[in-house]
Amino acid sequence: MNAPPFLIGAALAFWGWQTGNPAVGALLGVALEILRAMRLRIDLGVKEHSTIADLCTVGFVLLAVLLAANRGIGRGILEAFTWQPVALSPIIAAQLVAAERRIPLSALFRYMRKLTRANPAIKDPPVDLGAVYAALTFLAAGVANQRGPEYYLAVVIGAACLLYAARPRGLLEPARLAAGVLMLCTAAALGHFGHIGLSQLQLALVDWVLDLNMRVVDADPYRTRTEMGSLGRLKKYDAIVLRVYAGEQDAARVQLLHRSSYNTYVAGIWVARGALMETVESEA
Repeated sequence: MNAPPFLIGAALAFWGWQTGNPAVGALLGVALEILRAMRLRIDLGVKEHSTIADLCTVGFVLLAVLLAANRGIGRGILEAFTWQPVALSPIIAAQLVAAERRIPLSALFRYMRKLTRANPAIKDPPVDLGAVYAALTFLAAGVANQRGPEYYLAVVIGAACLLYAARPRGLLEPARLAAGVLMLCTAAALGHFGHIGLSQLQLALVDWVLDLNMRVVDADPYRTRTEMGSLGRLKKYDAIVLRVYAGEQDAARVQLLHRSSYNTYVAGIWVARGALMETVESEA
């Protein structure tokens, strides 16, 4: 399939917006769309396309290593995937100026190059990577994790454009087109509400685990054993990372987190005598 016109430019502009690099995304998108519109053609062979693809791969790996060394492995790898559309853009640029507007499939896979060299009869079909590149650009924009409905809406629109470009013949009939639109809208709605449900389930599970841990710590609210005179447990990290302030109307209620009270000490054990207990559920 061929990527619809201006889809790559729109995807790069959206990537720049989501990742905080609007100038880079806009300039790269405009440059690739200009190459698409120009009549410039360069006779690039399998060797040239393979060299460009290998250089892009090496550049991406070096970028990932550099970011991982400076910002940690996890964050560095994520940022490397964020810049993946820029690192792979020369491959698309080479495709857009090629005579066939496609690149050999073996340029992307070294193993296939070995097969074609060993057996020239093996087919090496030319492919259009525009749709794949647009999809990777949308995925890279999602790595930035801008929490908002804009990303999901853009992904749905991009998927609709790609599906429309890959439609079988005869799908322009009104009935089939309406059925396709209905299926796409249904899938988008299920994905949206499914994501919200998973998010709510995760929050509920976290609250339940925290509440369970608190109950396990104070398994017996009527007594607790002390270790006076023994070496205490060292804090792993004693820096203050957060201060919480409450309004005057709530100050008395949240001044202290009251877990338990004991009034009798016997042989290293504190006991709560005559204490009235009631079940208190954790607040929202």
